[in-house]
Order: sequence, then structure tokens, then C-alpha cells
Amino acid sequence: MAGAVARAGGRERAAALAADAEHIARTITNPYQQAQAMTELAKTVGLPRADYLLGRAFALGSWLTPLLVLAKIHPQQVIRIADAVYTDDRS
Repeated sequence: MAGAVARAGGRERAAALAADAEHIARTITNPYQQAQAMTELAKTVGLPRADYLLGRAFALGSWLTPLLVLAKIHPQQVIRIADAVYTDDRS
């Protein structure tokens, strides 16, 4: 919803909606579900807040949950991680 409001020109209202959504996401007690909520929210907010939300999602749940969004926002970082993992496997 915050993304739609921002596209319609209501950037201040969108920021307030995103802040409310983040607050609600933090109240989710299941870490996996909270990571999913943080990841979904990261899709709609701009940088640097998206980075923070993805970091929280990585810390809370499976790394697979935020990985696709991270790849869209920072593809070079995901490539560096993959290179490091596969380089270690070949050693």
C-alpha cells in the first residue's frame, strides 16, 4: 500500500504507512513470519531503509526469505557472496 501511495505522489503519507507497517511487523512473534514481513516491506521502501529491513530479515529467519529481494536491490553483492561460497567449496 505504501508503494501505491508513493507512486500517486503522496511520499510523506507513504513514509508514514511504511513506518506503521514496520512497527506492526516487529510485533509478529514468529521469527520466520517476521522475516517475511520485513522482506515484503523492503520491496516497497527506498534505500537505506530497505537495507536495514533485509538485514533484520536475514537475522531472523532463513536466508532464502530475503535473498531474492537483496538480489534485486544489490545484485553485485549477491554475486560476491555466491563467488565466495563457491570458491570455498573448490578449495
